Amino acid sequence: MITITPLENLLAWVKRMDMAVAENKFVPLAQTEVENLRKLILIVANGMQYAHPQCEAHLKRIEQNLFYLPDVYGYRINLCLFGQLFLIVHHVKEQLQDGFWCNIHPRIIGVAQAEYVDGYFDSAAEKALREVETYLRELFSQHYSGQGEPKEIATIKDRLLNDDTAYEFDRQTPSGKNYFDGVKALFDNAFKAYRNPAAHRNITISQREAAERIMLASQLMYVLDEKRIK
Repeated sequence: MITITPLENLLAWVKRMDMAVAENKFVPLAQTEVENLRKLILIVANGMQYAHPQCEAHLKRIEQNLFYLPDVYGYRINLCLFGQLFLIVHHVKEQLQDGFWCNIHPRIIGVAQAEYVDGYFDSAAEKALREVETYLRELFSQHYSGQGEPKEIATIKDRLLNDDTAYEFDRQTPSGKNYFDGVKALFDNAFKAYRNPAAHRNITISQREAAERIMLASQLMYVLDEKRIK
């Protein structure tokens, strides 16, 4: 399930405010709401520091000047800066939908996109690889219904991929065998290098590293889908 991200929260507020301004129904904001909105803008800005550094700097300037000093009714907004905020959050949202994620497996999008967008790259990568493990366990339970599920994911992976009734691989020709061995190595190395260390300690990784692991997890998911005997 895709969680509601700070970007989506900010986008929702911008849309509501835009409608209120257009219909001349704007109501001055209370101090608590302004404080929460400023925090939200900063969270979104910090999440853009790698992918959209110019937007990050612009959003931080907007956060400082979006709200006028309050009068007896509350805080009012600078409509010029609000228009800029409107354009930025819509632009970034569209880029996220049309760019990197357009070729990523849907299940990986579901667990990793929200964290990645908000700048939690280590969590996004860890959740992406965990989803591969979850999918393997689901496939094992479906294919071997009624049988006990092995604890080790390597055992599950080996049994599924080596079972000709579960997965269709050409292991007779040299090229087919090389492909099969390569696929198994991808799974083995992904879990050894990334999934298992993440399960035992906190890690901090860069945006590039997170993107690489998310793409790897997506590739593994597509292998499980495309080679599976339906």
